[in-house]
Amino acid sequence: MKLNVLDNNLTALAKSLNGSITVNDSKGMLVPFGYEERSIRWSKNGFNYLIQIFPEIKKDTIHKWIFWACCFQDTVNGRYWKKKTLIDSRQIEKIISDFDRLSSEAVDFLEKLSSEDLDFAVKLKNI
Repeated sequence: MKLNVLDNNLTALAKSLNGSITVNDSKGMLVPFGYEERSIRWSKNGFNYLIQIFPEIKKDTIHKWIFWACCFQDTVNGRYWKKKTLIDSRQIEKIISDFDRLSSEAVDFLEKLSSEDLDFAVKLKNI
């Protein structure tokens, strides 16, 4: 089953968040081994958000699919972030069938975070 069955749902979610969707598929140059990936990115009140569906690759094959979300904030002291894996499954069908619940849970989790909830990730250059 292909991720493109979720493209309408992902596009609607990105639009509702004033975000953008990135679609990497078998024709994309950015995708290792030609596997699919979908990302939604948006920013709000100084925070950057990402929801992503992507395969974990082992020995050139899909080992499992991951649906995760993260929030990050860049400051003069560095990048701070928090992530949550909502599901990792050998079956993409599980992510597809639970997409509405997973995406709602991801957005709720991300947009409730404050600066105090984020963990230091890395020092940044030239910020």
